[in-house]
Amino acid sequence: MKKLNNTLAVIAALIAATGLAGCSKTESGARGPYPGLQTEAQGEPAWKLTLKSLCAETEATQCIAAHGFTILADGRYLVGPASNGQTLTGVLNPDEFAKIHDVIDAIVAAPRTEVENNEVCQEADASTGTNQDTIVLNIRGSEKSLFRKTSTQICFKGTQSSDAIAIHKAIYDLALSHYPQTFPNDCINSVQGVQAIYNLIGGGCTTDADCAYVDNVFGAIPNGDLQFVLTDNCTAIPPLVVANKAKLADSQERLIASKETARQTCGDEFYRGGCSLVSGFQANIAPPVCKFGSCRVSPAIYQ
Repeated sequence: MKKLNNTLAVIAALIAATGLAGCSKTESGARGPYPGLQTEAQGEPAWKLTLKSLCAETEATQCIAAHGFTILADGRYLVGPASNGQTLTGVLNPDEFAKIHDVIDAIVAAPRTEVENNEVCQEADASTGTNQDTIVLNIRGSEKSLFRKTSTQICFKGTQSSDAIAIHKAIYDLALSHYPQTFPNDCINSVQGVQAIYNLIGGGCTTDADCAYVDNVFGAIPNGDLQFVLTDNCTAIPPLVVANKAKLADSQERLIASKETARQTCGDEFYRGGCSLVSGFQANIAPPVCKFGSCRVSPAIYQ
């Protein structure tokens, strides 16, 4: 990540100035305790990094990040909102979040003057594409423009264009994996129908014994079983990782039917473009836990 060390100081200096740098551990069932993740209950994430694109030769509905693609400090991503109000949210896996965390936390000791540098513009390289892109960092409601690109020039804070391009690449690569090929679309409504069921069956536990990891047909995995639990399956529907066992059993048929409806509605868009590798963990490493009334992945999984 050496290429990030100059322009990325802009981000790091902003964070250092507001006391937001550092490492913490997640409490979420869908992701583990990886560096930089904000996990404390707060009204707003500590920071948001947003990419917006205007595609020269593509309709907005087919343009990656046309309606905005945002990474949040708690590991979530947000697509939209679109003109009709449609949004899509999900969770980055640890490796994906590390790409952005490395960008943001690369230089925490940058001089304050780095943040105040005037914008520098130069001729754009053909490799940066023809889209008009902007990248904005929001820290506790305070926005800072980090990067602008047109078909002819790139503009950035700092001294090296390679660093600015690295920022752009980090978030754009994630957008390629998670931004729908068509947005807004009916597929998202179907996906959100499945996720609404997820929300109903994740909580309501009183002891660890109430919880189970979930297999790919929405069955409960027995504790200690040598099964692989998916956290990313490269589809529009993120896997259900952990749930209340009783609620899962009651909802299994409904989940299978809802997922199949989403598959038919989404068609080719059911599989996310740009995603080629599934991710997850071995269920036998540590059983799920009940914390704050919700079933969650054991922190030991990601240690």
